[in-house]
Amino acid sequence: MVKDNLNDFISWFQNLANKAGYNLDQWVTLDLFQNGLPNNLVWNCVKFDHPYNWATWTDSAWQQHEEYIQLSNWLKGNKVMGGTREQWTDALTRCQDPNAMDLGRTRACATMTEDEKTKWIKEGKCFQCDQKGHISHFCPQKNNRITEASTSSSPSNNAVIATATISSNKALLAD
Repeated sequence: MVKDNLNDFISWFQNLANKAGYNLDQWVTLDLFQNGLPNNLVWNCVKFDHPYNWATWTDSAWQQHEEYIQLSNWLKGNKVMGGTREQWTDALTRCQDPNAMDLGRTRACATMTEDEKTKWIKEGKCFQCDQKGHISHFCPQKNNRITEASTSSSPSNNAVIATATISSNKALLAD
């Protein structure tokens, strides 16, 4: 395939295969077609689209080639689909910190410094609700979170079924 000219290559290959009497859906013909494509293009077609006949191979080659052109334009600084060259370069080359904690969908709680902890202890404040008069282990709001818990056992199979309803007095944050 001549540089970035997939349309001409597909037309040229199809015409030659038809003149030679090859069936485009045979694996030998598809193998010859793959040999004419750049290795990275063939790799992406197989990896993402799993083509199995002439139609799926040409569709996959078109799609992967278009994605390559868009990515090339992003990296050259052309804003085809948004973002700057620096943003895309950072996104594509950034490695995740191996020591970073994976939070998934959970939200990390802010931690207090030792000075803040000492101050709250001296003031007698609860770490759970920020009120005076009790500690977080005995916080009344903590006890309100589990409002209903029940267990029942079935005598026939010795299985235990438990249900719990959890509620909180604190508002959910959009963060």
